[in-house]
Amino acid sequence: MNSLVLSCLSLLALISAGSALQCHVCNTHTQERCFSDDLTDEYLETCEQKEGLEDMFCRKQTSWLKDADHEEYRTVRDCGYKRRVGYECYQMREENSITDVCQCDDDACNSAHSLTITAATALLTPLIVRLL
Repeated sequence: MNSLVLSCLSLLALISAGSALQCHVCNTHTQERCFSDDLTDEYLETCEQKEGLEDMFCRKQTSWLKDADHEEYRTVRDCGYKRRVGYECYQMREENSITDVCQCDDDACNSAHSLTITAATALLTPLIVRLL
């Protein structure tokens, strides 16, 4: 009986470890290579389970930021815990920034290769804004 319980606990531990989500976690503000289209495993991290937040996913945010002195593009990749339901990708606009956000469910899915449409949108958005 004890060996059966031990076997079941071992199996549950393996299943739990195997279901952990891995996402790229980086920010171009401090890690310039985060903007690269050729991400390696250097930024790949296992997302931590957070109490009360069961819906883990990977996220990539590409922002265009502008103030009186300069404009800047920034990419942030991380684990997400509060999903915007109904959208794989969406855009947030504020007076001096535009941010494209994509969310996905597979390991390392927030790399540039899987979300290239976001980078293109981020590059074209300032041009469109200037035309308006």
